[in-house]
Amino acid sequence: DRQSMALNVEAYIAAIEPDTRIVYITNPHSPSGTWLDESEVRRIVEASAHALVVLDEAYVHYSDTPGYIHLAAEYENLAVLRTFSKAFGLAGLRIGFGVARRPIIDTLLAVKPTWNMGQLQIVGGVAALDDDEHVERTIQTIVKNREYVQGRFQELDRFRMVGGSRSNFFLVELLDPDIDSTGVFLGLLERGVVVKDGSVSFRGLDDRFLRCDVNLQPHMDRLIDALADLS
Repeated sequence: DRQSMALNVEAYIAAIEPDTRIVYITNPHSPSGTWLDESEVRRIVEASAHALVVLDEAYVHYSDTPGYIHLAAEYENLAVLRTFSKAFGLAGLRIGFGVARRPIIDTLLAVKPTWNMGQLQIVGGVAALDDDEHVERTIQTIVKNREYVQGRFQELDRFRMVGGSRSNFFLVELLDPDIDSTGVFLGLLERGVVVKDGSVSFRGLDDRFLRCDVNLQPHMDRLIDALADLS
C-alpha cells in the first residue's frame, strides 16, 4: 500500500518457501515506521513453523505499546530482539538482548564468543533498564515532535509525510514528478539538513521517498523550511 506503506501480510506469508530457514520481521518497520498488530505477527509466526522467526523490536518504545516479547513464551520458533541503541540512548555501547525459548538460546550460546561484553556494557545496560524516567522522557519527546512535524507538513504541496509511523523516523513522499529523492537529498544537504535518500539507502524504495528522523522542534522546523526553500 503506497499510501500508508503498510506491510502486505498476505504477500509476506506467500513469499515464505518450504526451504526458508529464517523469517525476519521489523516492528515498527524500517524505513516506514508502520506497525503490525499482534494478530498479524501471530499469522506470520504460525505460517513459518518450519523456520526461525526473528522479530526485531529495536524501535518498539516509540510505538506506545509494550511490544510482543510475551509471544516468545508461546512459540518455539520465535526470537524477539531489543536494543539499547535507540530509546535508551546507548548506541555507542553496541548492546542488546533477545528473548526466546530455551532450545534457541542454547543454540546461540553454543556459538557466542566467550567475552562478547565488557564491564562497561554490562553496567550501562543494567543502569539503563533501571532508568525508566529517562526512557519515558525520550519517548514523549519523540512522540510530541513526530506529531508536530506532521502538522507542519500540511504547509507543503510538493512533499507528503507518510502517516502512521510508530517510530522515531518517517517517510516523506515526493509529489512533484519533476524532482527525485537524490536531487532533494543534495538540496537539503546544501542547506545543512541530512536525511536518507530512499533510492540509495533502502532496498525496495524508489526515488520518490526520503527517510527523515524525528528530532527536537527547531530541527523539525529547519527540515520543513529547507523543503519549502527547495520549492
